[in-house]
Amino acid sequence: MGGLVDADFISVAWAMVAAIASLSLAVVAIAFARRADDAEHGEYCAAYNAMAHITGG
Repeated sequence: MGGLVDADFISVAWAMVAAIASLSLAVVAIAFARRADDAEHGEYCAAYNAMAHITGG
């Protein structure tokens, strides 16, 4: 027969959806990891603001 059967087309489409979903999850994981790295900067800002009345800032 040859050609692309409907079942083959649907399985290829689902494989593409699964690949896009997994890449999206990877992007979200990277974003959360970078946000955790920024936590140290937030602590620095909190300490600086706590000393603002001493430094005059």
